[in-house]
Amino acid sequence: MDDIENAVKRPDHGQGFAQASWLLASDVDSEGFIFQKFNKLSARNILYLQCEVLALEEKLEKFDRLVDGSTDTSLQESTRKWEKLVAQCNASEPRALEMMTTVRELRMKLREYHETLKLQSEIVAMHPPERRALEAMRNWLEQPLPVLGGRSKHFLEDETDLVSLKVPAEADFLSKRLRAYWPGQSA
Repeated sequence: MDDIENAVKRPDHGQGFAQASWLLASDVDSEGFIFQKFNKLSARNILYLQCEVLALEEKLEKFDRLVDGSTDTSLQESTRKWEKLVAQCNASEPRALEMMTTVRELRMKLREYHETLKLQSEIVAMHPPERRALEAMRNWLEQPLPVLGGRSKHFLEDETDLVSLKVPAEADFLSKRLRAYWPGQSA
């Protein structure tokens, strides 16, 4: 973090995102790798994906009801034998094609949904930034003129929506002890 705290004294490394990325890259202990998690948007995205899966489930249930009420033995057989469903698709049977399309859409959407859930669970388990690192980043990005503008200018404001990519020093017993005895020093 000393690199961030001393960065104001360093030579020019471009402006805006170039300058901010130089700061992040030059921080040897990576404490400045602080980013927004976008919790609200992530939750919304998962809800949308969930609705898409539910819509596909409803489509399959509708097909099941159609088969249950049908006297078409070929259609009924296609629900018990994958090979029959494939053969009907190859013969361009409309209901079989619709069923196969729905099954394939479901596979892709469920994979996307499950991958998103898994990724989000990993993000939720990440640690917030350390107070010292967050304050150093805020000070550096805001003084004397803001390094970033527009929406990016305020990305460090909501502390509940921030994540640090660095494992906190509290997870490392030795680093924690050294910081307690030598405040302000990187361990």
